[in-house]
Amino acid sequence: MGGSEYAIRALRDDDPEVISAAMTAIGWNKPVSQYEKYVEQQRAGVRSVLVATVDDEYVGYVTVWWKSPYEPFNGIPEIQDFNVLPTRSSSRSSAVAGSAAR
Repeated sequence: MGGSEYAIRALRDDDPEVISAAMTAIGWNKPVSQYEKYVEQQRAGVRSVLVATVDDEYVGYVTVWWKSPYEPFNGIPEIQDFNVLPTRSSSRSSAVAGSAAR
């Protein structure tokens, strides 16, 4: 029996519906339009979105806004949205957060 394959990759055009459906399945209201906006912002270079998968199945994401509009951050990159599907292991969250930090 082999181990699971973990991957962190950039948000793709086909992700918004998958992510929104996964969030809806656990009771979180995250509309497709939110992720479509993230795709546009990523293309414009103002936000990066990293998507985590396990065995090619979506498990979470994190976004980095490169020049935060909030005064305390004064233009410093900021993690603005970080969601990982519930699991008994914290390794998913750690992997996603670690990728954003790089």
